[in-house]
Amino acid sequence: SRYPWLAQWMHKRHMGMLEHVINKYNLKKVADLSKDSMEKVLDLRRKRQDSEASEHGASRFESFVYYPMLNPLGAGHGASSAALLAAAVRAHLCPDGSEDKIRVEITEMSVSYLDPVPDRQAADVIVTPLSDSSTTYLAEIRSKQGHLYVRGRVTAIAHQDS
Repeated sequence: SRYPWLAQWMHKRHMGMLEHVINKYNLKKVADLSKDSMEKVLDLRRKRQDSEASEHGASRFESFVYYPMLNPLGAGHGASSAALLAAAVRAHLCPDGSEDKIRVEITEMSVSYLDPVPDRQAADVIVTPLSDSSTTYLAEIRSKQGHLYVRGRVTAIAHQDS
């Protein structure tokens, strides 16, 4: 930055506003990024399949985008969007109750952020296997009305643990 004093002032101002929001809404900071706490933050829930999704072998999930998943501008953070897509592919490959028996390895992931994911809203996460491969999936974050926010191509391999 050409003006370090301005950058310091802006950072201090932003941190003050962030502390105000944390205190106002009684939010807790996410300090522990263990597997369990990250799954709680993502809060991915499997939805009942509709006929179109089941016809293509797709899985539908729902997540609520809120404070720990936001960037400083108040929209869904890119890293949390990518984590949400990865978690949805993992859940797609692990039928209910088999998370401890199947290890999912994501080998490649490319994500396009088409629109900011709005905060404090439920979002649909849809995972569809691509027809040309048994290990590549199309994962999308959409609004309830179907507006596309994030699209990713994820290559994942499921390993059966013995």
